[in-house]
Amino acid sequence: MDEYDEDQEYIKNRGKGEYVMEGKTPLKEVEELLGITFDEEEFETLNGFLISRLDRIPEPDEQFDVDYKGYNFKILSVVKKMIGSVLVRKLPEEKTPQNAEDGQSVLEEKRK
Repeated sequence: MDEYDEDQEYIKNRGKGEYVMEGKTPLKEVEELLGITFDEEEFETLNGFLISRLDRIPEPDEQFDVDYKGYNFKILSVVKKMIGSVLVRKLPEEKTPQNAEDGQSVLEEKRK
């Protein structure tokens, strides 16, 4: 039995340092898996943390990324005003902005 078996409900390992996580994934599980600590104590889920960074719920036709403590969190889907799934990737050392603050977000509209 793998140490992350209990997390399989929320987290899927895609390999090469990439994970797809459900928005309802508890932050404690994300912290344990990635080896980082979220400074925000008022949020219990990845959904709450990411919405706090955007300061609103993203629309289904938007893309939203947050770079935080060496990882990129990209929203893949929004379902019923909640973040459905998130792609989490380790940022390469050389591409991690040295003077950008953690939690920087980028919002783009998808072009159809």
